[in-house]
Amino acid sequence: MVYQCRFVKNPLYIKIFVAFNPVVLYNPTVKKQIARISLLQFIFFWSLGSLFPFFSLYYQKVFTSSGGSVNFSILGTILFLQSIVGIASPPIAGLLADKFKIHNRLITFLGVLAVLGAILSSVPGLPFLQNTAFSIKLLFILPGALILGFFSKPIIPLLDTEALRLLTVQYNNTYRYGQVRLFGSIGWVLSASLAGFIIAKTGTLTSIYFSAILGFIILAIVGSRGIKQEIKPVKIPLRLLAEDKPVQLLFIYIFILSIGMNGSFMFTGVFMNALHVKTQVIGLAFGLAAIPEVFILLNTKKLLPRFGYRALIITGTIILSIKLLLYTIIGTKAGPVTFILIQSLGGISFPLQYAAWVSYLDSRAHTDLKATYQNLNQLVFTLGAAMGTFLASIIIGALGVRWMMGLSGLSVLSSLLFFVIFVK
Repeated sequence: MVYQCRFVKNPLYIKIFVAFNPVVLYNPTVKKQIARISLLQFIFFWSLGSLFPFFSLYYQKVFTSSGGSVNFSILGTILFLQSIVGIASPPIAGLLADKFKIHNRLITFLGVLAVLGAILSSVPGLPFLQNTAFSIKLLFILPGALILGFFSKPIIPLLDTEALRLLTVQYNNTYRYGQVRLFGSIGWVLSASLAGFIIAKTGTLTSIYFSAILGFIILAIVGSRGIKQEIKPVKIPLRLLAEDKPVQLLFIYIFILSIGMNGSFMFTGVFMNALHVKTQVIGLAFGLAAIPEVFILLNTKKLLPRFGYRALIITGTIILSIKLLLYTIIGTKAGPVTFILIQSLGGISFPLQYAAWVSYLDSRAHTDLKATYQNLNQLVFTLGAAMGTFLASIIIGALGVRWMMGLSGLSVLSSLLFFVIFVK
């Protein structure tokens, strides 16, 4: 494999992220590469942090009838389709990246298409279009949601694959992965926290898309700079994936976990809104909840070798179960601080799980299957999210938001039981 590296002269973003990146690298070229990946993590999660906490609330507002009624099955269908289309793009992107070594070109292409999806989705929320017909709104939102879901999903596994490759080259292990991924958490904290205040100030949920559009534009620009890899096709040894039983079992665990994790996550905004929580508090709950991620990811180089992949995944899953249980039992009198503290448990559970299984998958993958493994992980996670989101919308419509949280917790506990018994 031949890499042709070309960098612009001392760009400002490289200087900033080299200065603040906690990964101590001795190769100057690798140091610049890791700084660039850190910046891309920050930008991508900035865009997600603007959108994800408020997706369900935005769709709820756009599709509320003049009489004030909301059809949660419509919301669930849109969120389901937005997720389900994302199961096709990660494996395609992973195979293309592994075969042709074009990670950067793919990131730029995906960023540009994500901008288009965000623009289309934002149109029905504009003030002068809020009273348009249901069919016209759907004409914009449905393709926008599908484009955004399809083209944004492969971005993070591509970034992860490149980060893991650089860490392996430098350290011969991936324990420091969290010290790159933490910049994504910082981006999420800032954008999610600010989004609630911006919505309250502007009086419109459409503002979440403006921040995301800007983020995806910058992502596409930065993705087109830096490393230029020569396109040299290689033969992909897919036979090894078919024989990798431990990874297949891990994927089943991730699928079951994702049903409960993402079903509850996507409707947490609706849950808080039903309990009359202010928009600013919703944004802060999602934003500040990610602060623990920064500290956990900063220390993965110690946690992974000391406790191992299995212990971190089990611990994270238990903590997530506790979070959903607490959401189930709280009453309408719970204050803003309570919501923020409970949501913060997700900021502890997810980085433990994610850092562990991402590093584990990289350790199992053949050199020419690393992007494929990470993108298949995203496929499985997305498939579970699609199913979880759709089921959550049905449960909310039939039983209410607290039942949704409780049943999501049961799904997470089921994944824990499967993992303990079958995933060795």
